[in-house]
Amino acid sequence: MSISLSDARIQLAAEPSAPATPALEVAMPGHCPGRANWLWLLQQRGMVAQIEAAGYAATLDQLRQLREQGSLPEDADIAALTRLIGLPIPLGSLAQFQVLFPEAFTTGSAYRSRLAGNAAWLPLAVRDFFARSSTQQPSRLWIIPVREAEQQRGFLPHPDSDWLNNRLLGAFDRALALPDVGLVALPDLERLQIPAELPDTPRLRLPNPAPAFLPCGNEYDDTHRERRHSHEMPRPHALMPFSDVLNKLSGEIARRRPDMHLLLSMPLDEKGTGENPAISARALQQLRKQRDNHQAGTLRRVQLLFPYLRSPTVPLASAVGVVAAEMAARTRQGAWLSVAARPLSDSYRPYPPLDRHSATALRDQHALGVLMRERGQLKLDDERLAAGVFGNPSEHARSGEVARFLGWLQRELRKLGERLIFDTDPRDPRPRILLESFFGRLHARGALRGVLPGEAFSIRQSQPGESALQFDIEIAPAFPIDRIRLSISRSGRDQAWQIGGLG
Repeated sequence: MSISLSDARIQLAAEPSAPATPALEVAMPGHCPGRANWLWLLQQRGMVAQIEAAGYAATLDQLRQLREQGSLPEDADIAALTRLIGLPIPLGSLAQFQVLFPEAFTTGSAYRSRLAGNAAWLPLAVRDFFARSSTQQPSRLWIIPVREAEQQRGFLPHPDSDWLNNRLLGAFDRALALPDVGLVALPDLERLQIPAELPDTPRLRLPNPAPAFLPCGNEYDDTHRERRHSHEMPRPHALMPFSDVLNKLSGEIARRRPDMHLLLSMPLDEKGTGENPAISARALQQLRKQRDNHQAGTLRRVQLLFPYLRSPTVPLASAVGVVAAEMAARTRQGAWLSVAARPLSDSYRPYPPLDRHSATALRDQHALGVLMRERGQLKLDDERLAAGVFGNPSEHARSGEVARFLGWLQRELRKLGERLIFDTDPRDPRPRILLESFFGRLHARGALRGVLPGEAFSIRQSQPGESALQFDIEIAPAFPIDRIRLSISRSGRDQAWQIGGLG
């Protein structure tokens, strides 16, 4: 903050806070309408360092060249570059987003629906995320601006993506390439899947007036019918089948980032059912079929939510912002803790509203996380995975906190392995000491059950080959799963410690 004594004005500068390591980093590709303050971005050393570490130094060099020389080669897309399209940007506060995209909250997007209007949902999700976590630093949210002209395709994995060259990756692929991100959400993909013509709560129908004689040429208006001009009507928009969206997203996560999880809202029925919009029965049927076939294993990385949210100032919004914020906050306390039945927001109401019977049916029969409003607070009734962990169909194996803990565990062990990248001597005690210290801290914090550490975990060291080292680990988590087995290994041919054998 700076104060100018000449005109007694106070100017706020959204400087990034001191670098810190969040327990759970979140990525949200989405739409950022309006201009981008890319000159301000180049002045933020902390954000620039993180972007360069993620592998996008070349993009920043282009922006610096444009700032200093005012031009770029003819083949450069200056419009996309200056709007920061496709560039992963780490945010530590809502103020940073508002400075970086000053018109995002006031500029309409290209797609309009009757229910949601034309406001982009990424700015709303960013606001929801930091409204919950701003007082509990550190939090880090990666946003990746997506070109609106690409519609739904801009959020799906590219079939010809080259993971050795990030310039050929789409927005979703770039989110998966961020190594410390554990949760990804796509609020504007959900918005594009809202049917354009789906009506809101229908207008009150008044009885027809009694017949009366009127002279020719008189105009009669019943004062309650809605008048629309042709240019005000929502434009038709092709919706993608929910099964296609879910298969592509979950399949790519399973292949590229098995430690990452996806938050996604269920779509609405395209025709509606009368008083209020309703969940898509076709999407529920597609979900049930996918759960029963061989692709069910990819669904354990997906948490499906319903319904959407509404407030006096927001006609419709996704719930991923408030849910992801609470997940990040709970992970700081313990990655094994659930966000179910915890207050998420006091301003939002679920829409369409659900009664208790419908909510229970969606949770138990379809494994959805249902949002309910209780005692003036928005809450997630239970964390549910679309499929059970390790293919286990039991109820406790479909708990979202189980999958979130396993993903966090893999990322933490990978970081630990990076510290030991050159240690392959089986006589060196440091790798085992670090592992015992890591799991000992988990036991002390209550993540593992057992009176003594020896009852909570076991570590067996082996040497499967020359210049190779492997640790087989068993842990007894606090939630009702018997044991989790995993292995961490390092050989002279590998470039890093490998995490495998999770089961």
